[in-house]
Formats: sequence, structure tokens, C-alpha cells
Amino acid sequence: MTTLGSACEVIAGQSPEGIHYNQNGVGEPFYQGKKEFGDRFVGVATTWTTRVTKQANSGDIVMSVRAPVGPVNILRSSACIGRGLAAIRPRSGVDRDFIYYQLQAMQNQIAGTEGAVFASINKSQIEALPIWLPPLVEQQRIVAKLEALLPEIEHGLSLVAQAQAKNDDVVLSSLAEMFQRHGASPSKSYGEVAELSLGKMLDRKKATGRHPTPYLRNVNVRWGVFDTSDVMEMDITPSELDRVSVRRGDVVVCEGGEPGRCAVWREERSMAIQKALHRMRPKPGMDSDYLALNLEYQIKCGTAKELFTGTTIKHLTGEKLQVMTLPVPPLREQREAVAHLKAVRDGADALRSVADARRRTLVAMRLSVLAAAFRGDL
Repeated sequence: MTTLGSACEVIAGQSPEGIHYNQNGVGEPFYQGKKEFGDRFVGVATTWTTRVTKQANSGDIVMSVRAPVGPVNILRSSACIGRGLAAIRPRSGVDRDFIYYQLQAMQNQIAGTEGAVFASINKSQIEALPIWLPPLVEQQRIVAKLEALLPEIEHGLSLVAQAQAKNDDVVLSSLAEMFQRHGASPSKSYGEVAELSLGKMLDRKKATGRHPTPYLRNVNVRWGVFDTSDVMEMDITPSELDRVSVRRGDVVVCEGGEPGRCAVWREERSMAIQKALHRMRPKPGMDSDYLALNLEYQIKCGTAKELFTGTTIKHLTGEKLQVMTLPVPPLREQREAVAHLKAVRDGADALRSVADARRRTLVAMRLSVLAAAFRGDL
């Protein structure tokens, strides 16, 4: 056994200042995290930089070093890497693919089976990772064996991914049909059909600890649902609580992160929201679910992209949200459309559950093969 740092050079990423970024292909491709990771190779960049702070070479392994910690990919060309990545460059006598597969086999050891052991991992921790390094000939033999066994599993995973994508397309097509069918209805802006406001700004300097109140963050809002397993608290005085809280029927919208991601708050209890979230409170004649579905449709179809602000981190401001428009048929028709879409989604969810189970089986098989390889059992 040895350490990864003995077998490879590790280059920690460093982000250039935002003024050097562009989306026009000028300069060096810039990767900040694992967003562009593919099955094996890093995909096409969406951001470039005219100033390179830390360069990774074509063929380098890159590891995600911020949650999620541990996933790896291989670069097809040189690139500038930001703080969310580290490059791993094998030294002489070390087979790159042997290291790549071994890091994949170590994924649970690095990231943990119940969530990340590290919220992030630094260069020294990466260099200290223990690895098995047999002679080069044995490394190459194991890689050849893996590349004979893994393609069938990878093909199965690809088929599952295709099935899931088709499933998502069915839902999106149903959304499109719904709003096209209502195209002749009066068009109104979001500002006309709902009251819009932002939540409370988190300011630790002003925190007194006298009014600890649970609140929703961007991460708590998923498409159509809320994840309240990790709700934090901040000081919110009784006098301001109603102004920054949502109640049953309100639509909660992400301002950044994945701009426009939204869900309808269905609980009887009210809940405070952070300033990174918009509250849309439908006015009479506007169904909450219909409004949320329209926003989902516009975001996922890409028609709302032109309203986003920001170069690398996109935002959907209150001003832009106010002017977005939707067809507004009678309330009864809105609710009928929502019920139909729910039936479509229920069917899609059932198929997704089957696909997810198959994917978990294939992933377990892949990990089993990798584990056997690095126990010396192949």
C-alpha cells in the first residue's frame, strides 16, 4: 500500500475572478465542480476564462472536492479548474486508468455511505488517501480485465438513463400540451395573479438568539416538494414573522441555484423563508398548483432563461418574476388541468421507481466488480 500523493501529483483548483468569465468560448474552458461530469469524461464547458489560475491537462483525472465529495472524471482537453475540483496526474510508472478505477472503487470510503464524511476535502487529504499500487504490468492487466467486464454494466446504466429521460419527456410534453390548450385564455403577468415578496435576509451580525425561528433555504425547495429534514433557524421577531413566512397554498420559488425551482407549501403551519426564496401568494381566481406548473414549464422548456441575471451564477429576480406571463382560464379549468397532470406524473413516478431499482442493482454490481479488482480477486 502507498498513498495517492506518492503515485500522483495533486493540483488543487483555484477560481479566477468573475470578471474573467465568459460564455463565448474565449480563453480556456473553466470547470468549477462536477456539473459537466459525464459517465467517464468531462463534458463540454459552458464557461470559459481569459485568466487561468490553476490548469489541468488533457488526460488528467479530476475529482469533485466539495459536496458531493469524491466523484471523478477524466479531462479530454486542458482546462482551468476552480475550487470545486482537484486534478490528479499520475507519475511515471502509474497507469492513469488504474488510478481512475481505484478512486471509483473508493467512492464510499471518500464520501461515506450515509452522506459525505467531508463537506469538502483538501489537497493534503487527497494526497493521504491510501491506494494499492502493484507493478505497472499488473496495473495494466487489471485495467484490461475491468474494461472487458464493465461495458455490459455501463450499457445497462445507459439504457436506464435513456428510459428515465423519456419518462421526463412525457411529463414535460404533457405540461406543454396543457398550456398550449389554454393559449386562447387571457394572458396575465405573475404580478397580476399573485402577490410576490422575498424572505428574510440572514444577518448573523444582528442575531440576538431571542427569537430562533425555523426557516426554509434554497436547498429545502425541490421541484414540487420540500425537503425539511435539514431546516435551520435564525432570529425573526414576531413583528416581521408574517411578512417573511409562507402559509398553505403559497408557491415558494428559488431565486438562485436552480432559478425558478418551486413547490407549493401544503402544510397548515406557516414557515419562514430566507431572502434567497420568493413567495408567490395567488390572488382569487388563481390556483396555486397551476401557477407552479406554469413556472416549471417555462423553466424546463427554457423560455424563461432570457430573464435570468448573472454571468456564472444565475438568478431570477423579483422584478423578472413579476413580468412573466401565463394563460389564465377559469379556475375550474385550471384545477381540471392540474388533476390531469397529477395522473400523468403518478404514472411517471411508478415507472421511475422501477428504473431507480434497476439502476441501484447495476451500480451495486459495478462497485462489486471494482472492489474485487482492488482486492486482487480479478
